Amino acid sequence: MSQFKSMEMPELSKWYTENVGYDLAEDDPSITLEAFRRMCEDIEREANDADQDFTPPPRDNFQEAIELLTKAEIFIAGFENDESQEGVDELLAEIRSLLSQDPRESSSLPPA
Repeated sequence: MSQFKSMEMPELSKWYTENVGYDLAEDDPSITLEAFRRMCEDIEREANDADQDFTPPPRDNFQEAIELLTKAEIFIAGFENDESQEGVDELLAEIRSLLSQDPRESSSLPPA
């Protein structure tokens, strides 16, 4: 039996914040208890299945990724408001959200 089956929102939020780096319930107040439990179970399962020897890429690659993501945003923005292109607005929102984050605040980045 999963440890999450008996957890309530505050416990799930605490676990999620400790393991992912932000509070999903605060970020998405509409998430249901069951959906939150499934999300935590999936994350824990993926973490357990992940290669234990994972080494994050060097920060040089991080800067290259940011530059590439910026170029992708500029390209995709050319399709913005084109009703025949499905998912463009959502994709741009995701990219712009990532680009607006301060990398110093991300727990998933390797140390400088």
